Amino acid sequence: MSPIFLHLFLFAGSLAVSGCRPAPPDGVSVIAMPDGESGIGFDDLRFAPKIGRLMVPGGRSGHLDLIDPQTHKVTTSGDFSSEIFYFGGHDQGATSADEADDLLVVIDRTTNELGLIDSTARKVIYSISVSSSPGYVRYVASSSEVWVTEPDAAQIEIFSLGNRTLTRSGTIALPTGAQSLVVDSDRTRAYSHHRSDATDVVDTATRQIVATWPNGCAAARGIAIDLKLQFLFAVCDNGKVSVLDGAHDGAVLSTLQLGSGTGTIDYSSSLGHLYVASAGNQKVAIIDVASDGTLSLLDQFTTIDDASSVGSDNRRVLYVGDPQNGDLLAYADSHAASAR
Repeated sequence: MSPIFLHLFLFAGSLAVSGCRPAPPDGVSVIAMPDGESGIGFDDLRFAPKIGRLMVPGGRSGHLDLIDPQTHKVTTSGDFSSEIFYFGGHDQGATSADEADDLLVVIDRTTNELGLIDSTARKVIYSISVSSSPGYVRYVASSSEVWVTEPDAAQIEIFSLGNRTLTRSGTIALPTGAQSLVVDSDRTRAYSHHRSDATDVVDTATRQIVATWPNGCAAARGIAIDLKLQFLFAVCDNGKVSVLDGAHDGAVLSTLQLGSGTGTIDYSSSLGHLYVASAGNQKVAIIDVASDGTLSLLDQFTTIDDASSVGSDNRRVLYVGDPQNGDLLAYADSHAASAR
């Protein structure tokens, strides 16, 4: 197919898709993302406590969007890869971010780069290439390091952060891949699900895998952690949710079955609530996590087609990505008042 016909074909396809986009559920607050009209591959939604904003990597739009949880006002940071068309999934542009002291770290999956954003100026001040297609980025505060998962290379690549620049400083081989990443800097531990049925425990000081825990999944997806109780959460592609006891060799404390097609998850430590979006049944669940690890389903809300990414402001609102419309759907956690 010639380039001109390819562009015409893609343009026609985008018009066809835009004409049959699903409508959000009635009564749900909709937050439009800048330049999101063509669609956004939402993936890693995280709250940044130091700047008090929800970080929303804008994927195809080329932004890192920051949402004020009080007003839902959206500001943009950085200048990442942007593309005209959204091709589904979450492989375009900025897809994962974390807070690193007074900076934000962001991966660009189009260019395979890791960028530093000044959180005040909202500008990219430094960037460096990564060795393989990146998955997630997380900051390890105890060692001032930025860790990037690289599933295709079956490794975590490590960059030292200093003087507002990044220096490549090593890798950690994860033979079964790295489906996710969460860090407990106080205990020098990081956790990453395999693509299958287990979770690796990595010592962030020695950069060694020190344990591997079965997580109850056939295909693990999202990960979250309760730092105080040392609970590690795993959600499986088939909708099963597990709680692993980090203080007792990853023993499974509780499980709960939800709908299929789950992706990312998020946890409100202040409420003890776990949030899980399931694209398979177009639902987002609020799950109570008791102090002994018992899981209880509190509520489920209707979302929208292909919605598998969820984040919270660690207060009373959870947000679900609507990829086809390039919006966020905001839901009130009505169980916040009775939370532990």
